[in-house]
Amino acid sequence: MPFPDGVQTVTLTAGAAGYRSLDGDAYQGTIRLTPSVSRVVSAEHGVIALGVENITLGASGEFSTTLLATDADGFSPSGWTYRVDEELTNAPGRAWNISLPAAVPSVALPSLSPVESTTGTVSSPAVLSVNDETGVVTLTAADVDADPTGTATAAVAAHSADTTDVHGISNTAVLETQSGATSKVTVHSAATDPHGDRAWATGQFATQGTVTTLNGYVDDTVDRVAAIENGTAFLDGVNSSGPVLVSGDNLTVTDFTKGYRFRVDGDALDLEATGTDLILSNWSGTGFNGTQRAYLRLSADAQNVQVAGKVEFVDALYGTTRHVLDGAANTVGLYGATPVARQTVTGSRADGTAVTNLIAAAAATGLIVDSTTAGIANAWRRRDLPDLLIADSLHTGAAPSISTAQTTTPTAGYIKYAPAGVALTGTDVTGPFSYMGAGSFAIGAGAPDTNYVLPLSKYPNTYASGQGIWSVEFGTDAQIIQVRMKYISAATMLRLSIDGRKVTDLMQSSGGTTPGSGHLISIDFGSATPRRIRLDFSTFPFGGVYIPPTATLWGVPSDGGRLMVLGDSLSDGSAQNTGAGAGTWFARAARLLGATDAWEQGRGGTGYITAGSYATFGDRASADVIAWNPTRLVIWGGYNDSSGSQPAIAAAAASLYAAVRAGLPSCEMYVIGCWSPTGTPAAGVTNTDATLRTAAATAGIPFISPLTGSVYNSAGTLVATHGAWITAANAAAYVGGDAVHPTDAGHIYLSRRITAAVRDLMPA
Repeated sequence: MPFPDGVQTVTLTAGAAGYRSLDGDAYQGTIRLTPSVSRVVSAEHGVIALGVENITLGASGEFSTTLLATDADGFSPSGWTYRVDEELTNAPGRAWNISLPAAVPSVALPSLSPVESTTGTVSSPAVLSVNDETGVVTLTAADVDADPTGTATAAVAAHSADTTDVHGISNTAVLETQSGATSKVTVHSAATDPHGDRAWATGQFATQGTVTTLNGYVDDTVDRVAAIENGTAFLDGVNSSGPVLVSGDNLTVTDFTKGYRFRVDGDALDLEATGTDLILSNWSGTGFNGTQRAYLRLSADAQNVQVAGKVEFVDALYGTTRHVLDGAANTVGLYGATPVARQTVTGSRADGTAVTNLIAAAAATGLIVDSTTAGIANAWRRRDLPDLLIADSLHTGAAPSISTAQTTTPTAGYIKYAPAGVALTGTDVTGPFSYMGAGSFAIGAGAPDTNYVLPLSKYPNTYASGQGIWSVEFGTDAQIIQVRMKYISAATMLRLSIDGRKVTDLMQSSGGTTPGSGHLISIDFGSATPRRIRLDFSTFPFGGVYIPPTATLWGVPSDGGRLMVLGDSLSDGSAQNTGAGAGTWFARAARLLGATDAWEQGRGGTGYITAGSYATFGDRASADVIAWNPTRLVIWGGYNDSSGSQPAIAAAAASLYAAVRAGLPSCEMYVIGCWSPTGTPAAGVTNTDATLRTAAATAGIPFISPLTGSVYNSAGTLVATHGAWITAANAAAYVGGDAVHPTDAGHIYLSRRITAAVRDLMPA
């Protein structure tokens, strides 16, 4: 209700959390506030009538109302109270009294303590006016509605003398005299049942004996209550609909064999148990029913704590999870990481893979943040490289005789060592061949291709896609071997190497005659002795090797890791050189660097932004490069892009370098800049070279410029300058008739220039 200005009031609320039970449930229903006085009086404000205040609780138990302070200044009485009646729909109600002093103008009902009900104290009244007159007022009998002086005395005398019609009695003479009344009272007192109701009363009222017995019960009750108060007696049970307060001492719950207590007489608040383990659990139901979940066990026989289920460490209750220990799932997650199981660290400590995997495992649990940078597991060192004088030299022994016949029938009795995937018949076995330079070997879909394998590891990654540059190595002690092939065209070529030395410098004709037909190439070494054999192929469907039954054939490992180039026709070969991609600078540089597993992943006409007839470097990187996990990677392109947009080239290069860096974190990489077939590079060529150098430095990849011969390390720092690769003076000797692609001599030259630049980037 509204109050006059200046009247002291108190705002009563449910508090910030609402009016709730101890379990946190919001009370629903009505609270009735009844003042202990019906009105108060103030000299300034007059009379204020007080009535019952009914409050309906909100959905969260909230309410707010303004009431007259129970000790409001200037009002009488003062110090009275309000009665609180809870009429709740979801919990038992209670009744209690509160005081609302003006000194606390806003207060939450849950924070108030019960007080004794009182109507307060009344102050002496003050008369402010009489009959609307102030000051010294003289009153007459008429002013106060009184009889004139003497009127009352005369009336009393007349009344005393009157004997008739006094108080409605027509004749007072018939009234009992004083002595007569006394006699009758005496007789009445002596009568046994003067009123005739003695028998009835005897059955209605307790006798003295009954009262004595009842008094004994009361005394016993008092003793029992005193025993409870003194702690010498125990109750079978206690039910309370309101707060329970244990004041001034510890709370102990025990059956005298085990128990627990809440102790307050120490320096801190203690929860203690005795007699057995202490289990902390929670029930899913509201009345200790449903599913019980036990979370914590404190052992009684050892200083041991067990925690069951998942433990979350948070910044605040119901807040952000920081760490998780999940005993049920057997996982852990620290610093916000998704919980994972126990990590297994694999790899070798010798090559650094174990450390890499250890870092990844620790990062998975959230124990660390992996901000390490990728390193090279087995960095090339100059002292580990082969002797340049013999690495690309020719075989010095007697040249074997080589002949080709259009047949698939070997010498009688020879054993066929077939490629994996080719069906075996008779004495055939699967050969332990080591494939170099390619992968994902498969047989063709129909005859005769089901007898031959080709790699699918180069775009467009199909059997007929023409990935023709690859090699096979094996060991044998046979004098004669017969190599089975399917002849395609004059592009079907091979080169033989014995014990790491090539028999011919360039790729040789396979000697085939009819395209599409099977052939056997017979190689006679002149003696039966153990040898390591390498066959470099170009457009060469491979059908296996036949050897005499007295000879054996075994597998050999590759050397120098896996070297790969992602490039264009400078690496994939052109009509200006022999043997296509097998006759370019790359195969020679691989030998000079001691890498037998050399993957030539070039496609003519392609580049960073130029797809040509195939796809851009970026589109090919995932399937053609990253999927095969090279140890070392050379990226050489840009010439086919040089007439395009430099920002586009820069963006494509950055994207490619980021992709291979992420996909091949332990790969040793080199970027070669834009090729120039003349001594006076066009502006587009010069700009592309600069664009690629900037992108490589940003990605942390060493860069080699063909235009200047400059060599930059992974930080973009110049470490060596060897001069331009192609000049006006040497262009005619090294560049073919198309004025773009190197000749065989040009590729020999480029292999030496590129090897020298790479060696500058190697540690000693």
